[in-house]
Amino acid sequence: MEIEKNEKLLKQFNYKFIRKRNKLIIKMGFSQTMTIDFTNSEKIVISNKLVGWNFLSGIIEMSLMNAILYNFIAVLLVTFLFAFIDFEIVGIKLIFIYVW
Repeated sequence: MEIEKNEKLLKQFNYKFIRKRNKLIIKMGFSQTMTIDFTNSEKIVISNKLVGWNFLSGIIEMSLMNAILYNFIAVLLVTFLFAFIDFEIVGIKLIFIYVW
């Protein structure tokens, strides 16, 4: 597709975007920015980034895929810690975890 056709579609669906030479920078909801690069006529490059304060990566700027991967790893680590910590030593009484 040509950059003009993409601009027309973005205007039709009321997206906020900025055109910088051969790139379209689209501001999506939830602090997400997508960049469509038209510099290579044979291949269009689409990339995304989470910017500012968002619910997946906090204040760290990263791609959506990396944010999902890091959150998955963090959930596994926290689950592992809660499953294998001896809570009687610490003095915490949790209803959902039964310690022998």
